[in-house]
Amino acid sequence: MTTELALARTPMVVGYKFGPLTHALAKIFVHVKFVTVVNLILDREAVPEFLQLRCTPKALADAVLPLLTDKEAAARQVADLEEATRLLGQGDEQPSLRAARAILDFVRR
Repeated sequence: MTTELALARTPMVVGYKFGPLTHALAKIFVHVKFVTVVNLILDREAVPEFLQLRCTPKALADAVLPLLTDKEAAARQVADLEEATRLLGQGDEQPSLRAARAILDFVRR
């Protein structure tokens, strides 16, 4: 969903709360700085993330408020979303053509 919002240039805040077992397993097996694709691509927190205990109504509201009331804050995040989608290939040739080209390159090797 966050990637679709990024493609739509929609400012956002992300909150996730996992079940206790899922959270315990994720801590063991998943080692990433961020959970949002935009942040992973940019290697920084362009989209505020609130996980587990940090995911509270107040924290989410405090992060969303500037995006709704401050045009510059929203514009900064939209610029970050544009950068991330560009890095994903937005504006380049169609994904189906890129996929076909990758397959042909693989077969030719």
